[in-house]
Amino acid sequence: MRWSPFRPSCFLTASADWTLRLWADGQPTSLWTFQVANAKNEINDVEWCPYNSTVFAAAAGNTLQLWDLEHSVLR
Repeated sequence: MRWSPFRPSCFLTASADWTLRLWADGQPTSLWTFQVANAKNEINDVEWCPYNSTVFAAAAGNTLQLWDLEHSVLR
């Protein structure tokens, strides 16, 4: 789980089911669910970009996937 450095009420979670979820503090369900493409391993880590509020990365096995919410929530 990683809290956004730009919006303290938002955080990301990574899961063994190959999904990432974007949450807002106090909301009972996630705002968005992201499916990691071609994942053969569970997601090991997720991290927000320290310089851009819409970019984050996810590590699964030996792959790294970058996401930018500003461009698309679809991969």
